[in-house]
Amino acid sequence: MTGRKRDQEIDARASQLPPTRVWIGIQVQALNKALALTLGLRRPKGAIVTDVFAGAPADDAGLLPGDVVLALGGQDLESESPSGDSASLVLSRRAALHAPGEKLRLELLRKGRRRTISVTLQTSPWHGFTSTCGMTLQCGFPGFSEGRDRNSGAVVVDLDSPGAGESAGVLRGDVIVDVNGRAVANPEQVVRELRRRRKAGLVRVRVRRNGVHRFVVLDVSA
Repeated sequence: MTGRKRDQEIDARASQLPPTRVWIGIQVQALNKALALTLGLRRPKGAIVTDVFAGAPADDAGLLPGDVVLALGGQDLESESPSGDSASLVLSRRAALHAPGEKLRLELLRKGRRRTISVTLQTSPWHGFTSTCGMTLQCGFPGFSEGRDRNSGAVVVDLDSPGAGESAGVLRGDVIVDVNGRAVANPEQVVRELRRRRKAGLVRVRVRRNGVHRFVVLDVSA
């Protein structure tokens, strides 16, 4: 069995598991060709760490923004999965194969040098995935964002393409904090408020992005 075939089977098995069982505590993005070249990679491979949550297992292990995760537990992490899933979701699914308290070996590229570190996984503080309007949502958690409302709202962790969320300009990592002026504390409230306004067609949604609030308009008529 080739390495790529083995990785595909691992991802297929992991996709059947709840992606919130364990937590590493990083945000990542897939590499494109240009970004890979700036990092000294001949082709896009792995996922670059864009944020490390304070107090998370990754923080304790010493991961830094700019690190490139090349492999988890000895299995390569490709920037583009065969199923089309985001690098972030593939990473979460790979981690879900392990139990809280286990050590997960990460192979990294940092400033042109490869290194291996071990992360002790913790039970995830996130709740389950909820999907609506082409957006996959999860609850926020301590360390996700700054501000007094950092534990409220719903975090957009993935987007369908095409989808209502993407068309409205919603981005991964946005936090939905109110729907048509009504504050929402979790993904379930977001779903409930959007369903209540389905007949209206267009719904005003306030999101927080990098500490700044802005409005987007979702088409919920579909």
